[in-house]
Amino acid sequence: MRSLHFKLFWRYALLIFSLSAVFMLLLYHIMGNEFRSNAQGELQADCDNISTLLDTQVEQMDQLSKRIVDSRQLRALFLEDNYSGDADSYYHKNDFSNALFDIIRLSFDHLKLNMFDMSGRFIHVGDSSIFKYQEPESITGVPWVEPALEIHGKKLLLAPRIPELNTVSEPVLSLVRAFAPENPVKETAILELQMEYSYIENKIADAIH
Repeated sequence: MRSLHFKLFWRYALLIFSLSAVFMLLLYHIMGNEFRSNAQGELQADCDNISTLLDTQVEQMDQLSKRIVDSRQLRALFLEDNYSGDADSYYHKNDFSNALFDIIRLSFDHLKLNMFDMSGRFIHVGDSSIFKYQEPESITGVPWVEPALEIHGKKLLLAPRIPELNTVSEPVLSLVRAFAPENPVKETAILELQMEYSYIENKIADAIH
């Protein structure tokens, strides 16, 4: 009798152990799938947030660039003598700066601007403003200038890089657009809007935390 009870006990114990093992394996499988699903969902959400963020930043730069190159006043002032050291040049620079900031207002955080043409006119607006003539060869040698002119006023987005035309050592993301300051059917000048890449990195870091 004791031997029978002992056998029944071990059979029940083995059955319970087997059921417990199966339950734990099922639970592990279910929880593993749930964790993987949650991780994939979080990764997808992060990717969506980053994509939306970048699309928004590029769209804002695009709209701002259109407002700048569509300004008749700004295009006319760009052709004035902003580049010498005489009194008239000083007033022209002031008029250009006022017209530009009337357009950009508060939209210029973390941005810099280059406006130049193939004759050598060059304006930089960032932490400071620079108005100067430079050798046309230094402009035509920039690799994205010709492609920007060839697409006749459409935007061209440049990958992050060290900028070619202003002395900044930090990488930037640029949106460039050719425009026609004189002949309305011939683009001979280019606007470059630069966004600091470190600013984008910080935005991305915020988006995934």
